[in-house]
Amino acid sequence: MLGQFSVSRNRGLIDRFIKKSDHDALDRLELEIRSLQNEFFHAQSLTLKDLLTRHSYTFLSDPAMETLVEQLCGRHGFVEYYLFPNPTGILFFDMHGKATLMVIETEASLMSQLEVGQDYGAPLELLAGLRELRLVPFFSDSGGMYTDTIRHDWISYCLPAQICSGIQDYHWALFDFPAHYLHQPFYSLAEFVRDQSADLK
Repeated sequence: MLGQFSVSRNRGLIDRFIKKSDHDALDRLELEIRSLQNEFFHAQSLTLKDLLTRHSYTFLSDPAMETLVEQLCGRHGFVEYYLFPNPTGILFFDMHGKATLMVIETEASLMSQLEVGQDYGAPLELLAGLRELRLVPFFSDSGGMYTDTIRHDWISYCLPAQICSGIQDYHWALFDFPAHYLHQPFYSLAEFVRDQSADLK
């Protein structure tokens, strides 16, 4: 709740204090609402976050990765994001519903990709890129791992690895999300805002 009351009368009922007479009251109101939303989400997700960080989503507890995600949202205009299971990462959506997948690998997970590639006799260039932690793969047409079916086009499934150094090093890349992964149309924020505006007229 936001209001113009004395702090001494708060008793924990007021989360933020903004004077209506402040020239930037609306801007501050928007910032405070966003801050309160983040605090609420953080509090509600602590238990789930603890469970996930014990398994494949160790990056959730890394402040460096949290900072990187915030930077990517600002840089690319992402307004929503979700955990993605295979490959491990974060699925972003911009205001118009364009989907982008941030694939996040550790050294251990890239070595798993390397082992599978070796088992299938993958091209030496791919194996070297994985071994040297230079490539992040997203084998979207073969269940997430290398297979013979993509031997001659493997490079189109890989991007140069970028590094986020935190509690450990995370190797990541942003991929355009394949349309066939979305099983139904996505209702974008832009469409929602348009529909809400139409309802108010």
